[in-house]
Order: sequence, then C-alpha cells, then structure tokens
Amino acid sequence: MSSSNLLIRLIRTTGSIKEDDRIKISRVDSTTFQLTYNYGFAAGAGAKPCSIECNADTIFRWLRTTIQLLEHDDDPFESLQLESQLLPSVLVLIKRLDRAYDAIMDAVEFQLNNWPEDPMPPLVPRNIWANAGVSKKVSNNWNQAAFEQDDEYTNLMRACNDTRAEEFEREVEEHTNYLISQSQEQSQPLATETPA
Repeated sequence: MSSSNLLIRLIRTTGSIKEDDRIKISRVDSTTFQLTYNYGFAAGAGAKPCSIECNADTIFRWLRTTIQLLEHDDDPFESLQLESQLLPSVLVLIKRLDRAYDAIMDAVEFQLNNWPEDPMPPLVPRNIWANAGVSKKVSNNWNQAAFEQDDEYTNLMRACNDTRAEEFEREVEEHTNYLISQSQEQSQPLATETPA
C-alpha cells in the first residue's frame, strides 16, 4: 500500500480537534483504494476507525453522499478541509460547500488519477551484484541480505513518513484553526457607533 494519503477533516468547531471526523484515502494498488473514517465522538478504548477497500467510483459516490449529508445536517460541522499531497490544502465553510462542490470533486479525481509516488525508491537495486561478475553464492547471500535490509528500510521509511505526516497534520490543524478564527472575525457584523 502506498504511504501517500488524501485526507479530509470535518471540523466541528475551532479547537475541536478531538471531536473532528477524519477521513483518509490510501491507494492499495492501481485500481483499489482504502477509505478509512474516524468518528471524532467515538473516542475511547474500544473505538476503531471504519475502513473499506473500494474502487474510484465508490470513492466518488461516497464523497457526493457525504457532501449532501453535510449540507443538510441540522447540527453541522463548521468546515471541511481537504489535504492533497499534489494540491494546496483548502478549507471550506460547510455553509459554502455548494459553491466548492465541483472543485472538491475535481481535486479528489486529480489525486486518484495521479497518485503521488512514495517519497524515495530503494537506494540500491537488488540485482546490482549479479551484473557485476560476483559469484552466484556471494550474489545470493547479498540478495538475501539486501532483501532483509529492504524490509528494515521500508519499515524505517514508513515510520519516517508517518512522523512527517503527523507533524504536517498538526501544522495544518493549527493553520486551519487560525483561518477559521480569522474567517469568523471577518464574518461578524461590525458594531455601528451611535452618537451620544
């Protein structure tokens, strides 16, 4: 599975990180994706994210349904944040989702069709010694060692990517909360002064 993700955060209110719902879309292979939904209110020892493997068509149907539900919710989230690794992170107030619908769908379609590669390829090809005149015995031993190192390397890269993703999410949350507070301040009507 690719370590790249498409993230959607449904923000309940500014500073409500524990109550926010989080959606993560990952690529399993060329035609299959994993959609994972974390409910913000379902925190606790037994809470588990809901996850399905599906194709791109199911992702689009899920996204259309989700946006429609958000627009009709009587206890609405405040905003939706879309984080693609290929496009800018955007924050849309739920009350303005209708105008952003096409842009959100286009952004998701773009990443699903142009999924980013994992950050780094293996540093050394596995068959490098086979083409360098090394004996079969030595080559086989080296290939076995390279295979084992590749597993360690892959695990290390995944751990690094997870750490970077967590740091990125934390920075995005801080920036998002700042943008929400700025948006709320700008949308509040200015008090008019009355002469004494």
